Amino acid sequence: MSNYLVGPDKKNLFGRRSTWDFDQAIEASSDGDVIEIEAGFDPFNGQNNQSIVITKSITIQGHVENRENEHIYTNTIDGIVVKDGATVTLQNICIQKNTDKSNAITVRMGSTVIAEDVYLINKSTTGTNYPIVYISGNSHVQLKNVTVGASKISDGKHRIYVENSELTIRNSWICAKVYLKHAQFLCGKLQV
Repeated sequence: MSNYLVGPDKKNLFGRRSTWDFDQAIEASSDGDVIEIEAGFDPFNGQNNQSIVITKSITIQGHVENRENEHIYTNTIDGIVVKDGATVTLQNICIQKNTDKSNAITVRMGSTVIAEDVYLINKSTTGTNYPIVYISGNSHVQLKNVTVGASKISDGKHRIYVENSELTIRNSWICAKVYLKHAQFLCGKLQV
């Protein structure tokens, strides 16, 4: 098991970078590895708008600061697509989309996402909403202490979509509809 620290391009005494680029860390990682994003670092600087495809069972960790009873996520990544039976654990991170017609999290093909202390938001103000979370193909998603922010696009399509899969929500704040089609839904202490 390896740990990859993602952060700004800092050089060490030998002229080598001491941190990883986020995309390169995903590519180099193997099942069981942890990718930690340096506190305060934004791997995409709000510019990417391309979801990252993950086919490995890894953990992606960010950092949270608590200031005056406010939970501040210091790391933001773009959307992720988890497929091919991978299990991805997300901890202490914000996943933000800045464009319409895009999912923050897509889980397919028998894959699993475990999100703990995660904030999901789409900041687009025009266009059409796609589900903020899309789950299909016998996949599983667990949301614990997760906040799904409200959409600024008022088209009634801001939702978590679950088809032929399982969704578990615990101790979370969900400002979106939950749509189930041939799905299993378990929840505890849910606020909508």
